[in-house]
Amino acid sequence: MCEGADTSPLPVRDIFSRPRGARAGGKMTVMNSSVSTSIVDSLLEPQIYPDAPQRVELRETHISWVFLTDHHAYKLKKPVQFDFLDFSTPEARRQACEEELRLNRRLSQGVYLDVVPVRLNTKGEHTLRGQGPVVDYLVKMRRLDEATTLKSAIARGQRDARRLASLVDRLAEFYQSLAPVTLRPEEYRASIEAHVQANFEVLSRMENDLPDELLDRVRAAQRQFLRLSAGLLDERVCDGRIVEGHGDLRPEHIYLERDPQIIDCIEFDRDFRVLDVADELSFLAMECERLGAADVGDALLRDYSQRCQDRLDDRLLNFYKAYRATVRAKVAALRAGQMELADGASAHHEALEYLTLAGQYARRIAQPCLIVVRGLVGTGKTTLARELARVLEASLIRTDVVRMELFPHVSNGSTAATGTSSGKSAEDSRYQPEQRKRVYEEVLRRAARVLAAGRVAVVDGTFLSGEAQDAAIRTARKQGAPLLLVTCQCPAEVAEERIRHRLAKADDASEARPELHRQQAAESVDDARDRDGLPAIEVDTTNALAGQREQVLQALATAEASIY
Repeated sequence: MCEGADTSPLPVRDIFSRPRGARAGGKMTVMNSSVSTSIVDSLLEPQIYPDAPQRVELRETHISWVFLTDHHAYKLKKPVQFDFLDFSTPEARRQACEEELRLNRRLSQGVYLDVVPVRLNTKGEHTLRGQGPVVDYLVKMRRLDEATTLKSAIARGQRDARRLASLVDRLAEFYQSLAPVTLRPEEYRASIEAHVQANFEVLSRMENDLPDELLDRVRAAQRQFLRLSAGLLDERVCDGRIVEGHGDLRPEHIYLERDPQIIDCIEFDRDFRVLDVADELSFLAMECERLGAADVGDALLRDYSQRCQDRLDDRLLNFYKAYRATVRAKVAALRAGQMELADGASAHHEALEYLTLAGQYARRIAQPCLIVVRGLVGTGKTTLARELARVLEASLIRTDVVRMELFPHVSNGSTAATGTSSGKSAEDSRYQPEQRKRVYEEVLRRAARVLAAGRVAVVDGTFLSGEAQDAAIRTARKQGAPLLLVTCQCPAEVAEERIRHRLAKADDASEARPELHRQQAAESVDDARDRDGLPAIEVDTTNALAGQREQVLQALATAEASIY
């Protein structure tokens, strides 16, 4: 079989029925369906083939039909048009057939034999011999024994060290022969980010009925990795590890013959083939793990790394595995929406299975980090903290909110709002040193819980005292998490105007008034810069919010390096 495990025998009468639900890649257009149906009918007849096989078996995917004879496989591309491919004309299909031969011959020998024209003879019958006008094209392949696939070997529990070593040799030679693709690190990161976003846009649809908590955890882990570990991706680009590879390297596409044969490279879109070698091999390792052979995938990664002297960071590999498992979950979810009830349920189960696997990888790439956004009142802490929590999908913990939760029955009075401590009324009781200490202890207790779960915590509070800052440092160290102290600054008149605007709107938990900013500025404030050697930055919050955000994200790379 040459189309992998996703193919299945189908009756010809159903080949042009429109699937239910949305398709991957967008709208599908079918061209010249009656002509193609006639060709399919002809190719099901054994006498059309030069070697006169005993029988012909039909397999179908969403973009091709495969006709299996005794010794060969003939692939006919469907006259379809998607957002990601165009097989709408015979000429387009001819070019795709030739490209399929060229690309797949890189990883196989004696398998991809020829591009065969389908002609009309003088009787108006389809033929693969003689003369006549060409109406379509086939890829002719040597038929491979499905029992020799890596997938079948895993199912049998076989671990042939010699054949696996030959596979590593084949892959290593292949990747070393490829010229690096020229692109900038930011282009590569943007491409990955776009794919991650697209995956979750599909998976989050209500009709897919996938667990929200699992989706949120997997999405947060991938987005946080992209934001906090961009340097790992940049290194791959700078080291020349982005190549035009296979694009769909799965166990069912690998045949462990004496010389390994790897088939079904993606021919219709170069962008699907341009990837990190580590991404492609992680995809294969993920699929092996799903089949119950994590040891095989791990061995392939380890042996490739040693053979090619390519250092593979564990967190990078787990990110790629999570990413690829999410892609496969998306494909299965889309397929579930296209099938009848029984098959759709099976595809939905497959989507959940892949997403669960992605969740396991998400735990491995979980990157706890404590970001303390501090400074005088009115300096823009909350605005920046909210933005950081949004882009990092982090937990936002605000001292103002925690204060109101701890002391819910104390009304908002003018004395409390100024921050003075001389009064003894109920209004200012929550701002007394003892109550303030309780608030900060609770804030950091919640932050510790977030860090223990492997997530990012963004804390929004003044943190003006050295005692409060030291407590934050201890919290991060206890959880083995990096800490970044972000001090927000702006001119006093800007801060006071912000405070007045916030009070006028009356829609925020903060109770501060303009005079509190002046009071805090006049008092002694412990400087957070270079405190105890930990990363700390100052942010001018009169700058655009996007610029503030990027300044913090860049600093987080340093904060991360100080721990990991």
